[in-house]
Amino acid sequence: MVGPATKDSIEIGLNATALPAHARLKLQPPGSMCHATTRITTLQEVDAQLQGWLRQVYDAAG
Repeated sequence: MVGPATKDSIEIGLNATALPAHARLKLQPPGSMCHATTRITTLQEVDAQLQGWLRQVYDAAG
């Protein structure tokens, strides 16, 4: 899931239970659409770590 969070940031929802605990990830309560979310405000935040998480959830989706 990708959507607006504030006028200056977007929120990315990640739906995979195997994501590691990390300061950039906000875990969501059980029953939520996504297991974790993160927000980005600059293109530089789309780094190797975020790309790895995106690949992980994409691969887990089958």
